[in-house]
Amino acid sequence: MCALAATLLLAGGAAWGQSEYDLTVLVVAPEQGPTELAVSYPTVVDHDALSSGIARLARSSGAVLGEVKIVDLQRARGAPQQGTAAEFTITGLIHEASGSLPVGPIIRALPDWQHARLVFVMPDGFPFVGPGDTVADGFAVKLVNDMQAYEYDVERRSVGPAPSAQATEAGPTRRPMLSVVLIGLPAGFLVGWLLGDRRTGPTVTARR
Repeated sequence: MCALAATLLLAGGAAWGQSEYDLTVLVVAPEQGPTELAVSYPTVVDHDALSSGIARLARSSGAVLGEVKIVDLQRARGAPQQGTAAEFTITGLIHEASGSLPVGPIIRALPDWQHARLVFVMPDGFPFVGPGDTVADGFAVKLVNDMQAYEYDVERRSVGPAPSAQATEAGPTRRPMLSVVLIGLPAGFLVGWLLGDRRTGPTVTARR
């Protein structure tokens, strides 16, 4: 566990450096079994606050939370900056028949972010119906990719625990994050991870 979250943090740090995103979430929903989430922050965040946010996600969605691992790691090899990564399984977060992705529950539950990137890797034939581009409840949600995965750019616009930010209405086309994550994964790890094999990948120790 936490191998994917660690790789997401390392790949992100190496690939986009001074990223505008202060939260990245990778969600993989297999055809069978629990959904798996990897969460990455480019800075160190409070582990208790993150753990509480993950538990809040399970409660708000009526899902069953599995084991949660949270670690602090270097953002890129040889770099002094650290970030926080987490990985966990959750059953019942996504209801495939509805065709709706849980963007709202995730962004409301996770703490300490202002501009987030969410990546959903869904099984073949997922009957996607949304969400699409919308501004609601203090969040601006934009679907930026729906090819290999469903990728969302989300900005917090409400005044809350984090200060409000001015949304960027236009900007350069961003590289799909899924390709960055795949490039950063160790050889052979992705296939094993998607098939449910946890014997490969980097090993990290969770700090509680």
